[in-house]
Amino acid sequence: MELINWKDKLSVGFATLGQLMLSLLINLGKKMTSSPYALCAFLITCLFYFPAFKHGAVDAGLLYTGDILGYYLPAIIKTHSLLAAHNFTAIDYSLFNGSSDFFLSPNFFALHPGVVIYSLLIPFETATLHSTGLFLTFLLAVHSFLACYFSLKLFTRFFFFEFGLALLIATGFSFSGYMINALTQPPFLFCASIVPWATYSVLRYVEMPTWRLLLLASLPIVLGLLGGYLPMGIASLALSGVLAAAKLTFIGDNSKMWSERAAGVLLALVPFLVALLVVSPYLYAVYTFHAETSSASVPGLFYSAHQLAELPQGLLRVFSTHLSIPGPIYEFWLSWGVIAITIAAIFFLSMKVINVLTAFEWKLFKVAAIIYFVTVLAIFGEYSVVSDMVFYLVPQVGKMHIYQRFLLPGHLLFMVLLALMLKAVVDVRPPVAMRIALVILAVITVGVAITVAGSGTWIYGINPNNYLVFELILGCLFVCSLFVPGKNFVYIATIVLCMLPSLDQMHDLSHGGNAFEIQRKRIPIPLDSDEQTRLLSYLKRFSDKQVIKYVDVTPMWTKSGVETFPKDYPYFLLPGELRLSSYGGFTFYLSARADYMQHMPVEGDVAVRPDWEYLDSTGADFVVARDMDTFTGALGELRRKTKPEDIYHLRNEAVILPLRSTEAIQNYSAMPTLFDNGYIRVIQAGSTTEAVDNLALRKTARQSSDGGGGAQLAVDGVTDGDFGSGSVSHTGQGSNAWLDVDLGAIQTFDAIRIWNRTDCCGERLHDYSIFVSEDPFLPTDTVSLLRQRARTREYVGTPPNPMITVKTGRVQGRHVRVQLFNNKLNEENFLSLAEIEVLRYANVSRFSNNAGLKISEFMSNHANYLRFRFQATEATGVQYLFWNNPRISYYLNGKKTQLVERNGLHVIEVPVGQNTIEIRYRHWPLRIFWLFYTMFALILLCAVLPVRFVESIISKFRILGKRIEQRRRI
Repeated sequence: MELINWKDKLSVGFATLGQLMLSLLINLGKKMTSSPYALCAFLITCLFYFPAFKHGAVDAGLLYTGDILGYYLPAIIKTHSLLAAHNFTAIDYSLFNGSSDFFLSPNFFALHPGVVIYSLLIPFETATLHSTGLFLTFLLAVHSFLACYFSLKLFTRFFFFEFGLALLIATGFSFSGYMINALTQPPFLFCASIVPWATYSVLRYVEMPTWRLLLLASLPIVLGLLGGYLPMGIASLALSGVLAAAKLTFIGDNSKMWSERAAGVLLALVPFLVALLVVSPYLYAVYTFHAETSSASVPGLFYSAHQLAELPQGLLRVFSTHLSIPGPIYEFWLSWGVIAITIAAIFFLSMKVINVLTAFEWKLFKVAAIIYFVTVLAIFGEYSVVSDMVFYLVPQVGKMHIYQRFLLPGHLLFMVLLALMLKAVVDVRPPVAMRIALVILAVITVGVAITVAGSGTWIYGINPNNYLVFELILGCLFVCSLFVPGKNFVYIATIVLCMLPSLDQMHDLSHGGNAFEIQRKRIPIPLDSDEQTRLLSYLKRFSDKQVIKYVDVTPMWTKSGVETFPKDYPYFLLPGELRLSSYGGFTFYLSARADYMQHMPVEGDVAVRPDWEYLDSTGADFVVARDMDTFTGALGELRRKTKPEDIYHLRNEAVILPLRSTEAIQNYSAMPTLFDNGYIRVIQAGSTTEAVDNLALRKTARQSSDGGGGAQLAVDGVTDGDFGSGSVSHTGQGSNAWLDVDLGAIQTFDAIRIWNRTDCCGERLHDYSIFVSEDPFLPTDTVSLLRQRARTREYVGTPPNPMITVKTGRVQGRHVRVQLFNNKLNEENFLSLAEIEVLRYANVSRFSNNAGLKISEFMSNHANYLRFRFQATEATGVQYLFWNNPRISYYLNGKKTQLVERNGLHVIEVPVGQNTIEIRYRHWPLRIFWLFYTMFALILLCAVLPVRFVESIISKFRILGKRIEQRRRI
């Protein structure tokens, strides 16, 4: 009752918060219509986003790009499901077998204020993929509007630009090609768009330091830190701070004493400190979680600064975003455009134009140029020492991986440079330079057009195209506008002409109003409801667990650029009819613990190389694989033993195979299962068999050839897989390489355990079989011959990582052979084994029927709490079937208990009788952050809203509280 009462009160609080937000939006709407800055920013935003909103964002093409559909949209759905149920800390049970702390991934905006408010106020039952897409599109539009609005305010109020020039800066920054590209990576846009907002708010606070303006100045800084990508957020906030500090010292009022300027800078730091105080528990939580992931050990100078750097030859792309230049292209690249280059050429080629700028404007020009070109120099990797300096001197930002991302916030300063040069050009309008520019542009335009018409290619593979021709035409039109009298006309013409290429990019994203229909055919699994219904029906055929687990071993992308199978597919189904849990996920290097990724590494083309032993022990139900990969190796054996009607064929040439309904996974287990619902498994304590005999230890072994490690090393009792340690067997090259062991006599055993080489080359042991026979094997026996031989049992092994146990049942045999059957000539066909063990369990047959097990209750919120009540007449063990997160506590009958590790699994030992198991996940830094975050939001609302309105809301809280109390008493 107390829990329900608390949730009722919380619901009332959120409903009232919704009223507050609605009133705030109404007030903002009134202000917007009365402000030319807001109205102008709103109209331009509507112009850009109109195609995206036209059909309720169903045809917003930006939503169907790789990372949006593959990660961000499903992650918002997952966030919505958690926060709507008031789960503010959570294990991500949907991916990576529960090894992730959901809210702490440093490349997702789960804590963005917009996402939090949306998740709390909108019932999750009403959420769909389309409604979530509409919300994300709206959130992106809001940030574009804020970037444009505050750029106008910042450069008119504090840097004294004319409105037309400020509008050029605002539109050129907020709706540039960089920002359009950033739409497919929302965290980048969320972080970069706050640069003018944070700068303006800080300067306004310094101008009039009140507690209300302090809170308002802290808001964009908090948003920058919670924008979803910390390196970009830190870089953007650093840019805001430097710009504000430059205004207060170098660019500001020269009549002020340096002590006054220094005091202003210190005052400007206060909003940053307040925001840091609010967000510090979250930053600590992210830092500690990131240290636990595999990405913490990856960054180095090459990986972070050189690997994906821009080549200096890419400088040629400054002319056009569409100019094809040899060399790689990543998320962003240096692009100025024909008009910008024309303005710069006229500016620098005329001394009269240069002398027009005032001392104040030259100071601003120098600051902007220094910051911007340091950013440019940082993107050239091994060719630029600035890249190295960023890595070494700014460790967190320096581990950003792709430094071209810095160009996104830095583009604001490029637009400042462009506006200052345009002002000077318009003031002077040098006739000779203008005529020369027009003639040169006209000649180049005609020449490029002729080249494109003739399907020609310039030297060294530089391919001009009609996009470049069009942008050259825009350059000609700009120069023509300089001949027209009127300063404002030139400013408006420049804004319009500069906007057209990026506006074209934005409108092209929506594919003429049928983006959804096109993408549903191309990406059916997440977008086609009929396909989802068929898939869910298939999964339910083979499992009735509360959570169904599968491993996806497909590469991430197909040749057509779509996911082979959605890596975050479980997020689409929450809570839905079925709960799914994957052993993989989209952001494998930032979302999963490193210790888990050692068991389930992602390699090559971003495909999971699973630890099949772990999959078996934790209850995997299905495997998703490319169809072509299921005809060889362990998957081939699995397919061979699966009925054709039990194989689910996906598009993109992938299939789903059940693991538990075929002979491929043996029914035999050393730990008989009494209960298994995917979360936990109950086993009989008396049946756990720690006592085993290794019948192969130091027995006679031989191999097909000697490649540097003798066969006896595979039975020496040492499982160290490092070849340099001297305990790994190694054959020579051979498509049927083999190693066999003579047990000395016919023996009865239960399993065979294979240990792989670990220092390298583990992928060699992927297509192999294990044969058991009472008769000796011949050196010339191949896999195909042994499969036809009488009284020979075959077990197709899965790739050990580093170990796999093949359960044989109570089989008899004397000779055991491991043999490759990979006949591909282009692969390294060596057989290396750290150890082969033939295991006989001591107590394999000791178990009764069901130990008198009676289940009273099982409940889980699929986030941070699990409760299991049951009764048994014999001692049992309860296995937790997800990864053992260090922030999980286990309770037996209300008292904290410890796990016991048996056979590689964690078990809670439970006595006879009625027992209650509780599993709780707690993350205290994150809880403290939510407290700070809520307090900051409430104080901020009180600062923004009128006093009378706040008092009326408080009275409503009291009335609703009394009603809840009366309802509780009834």
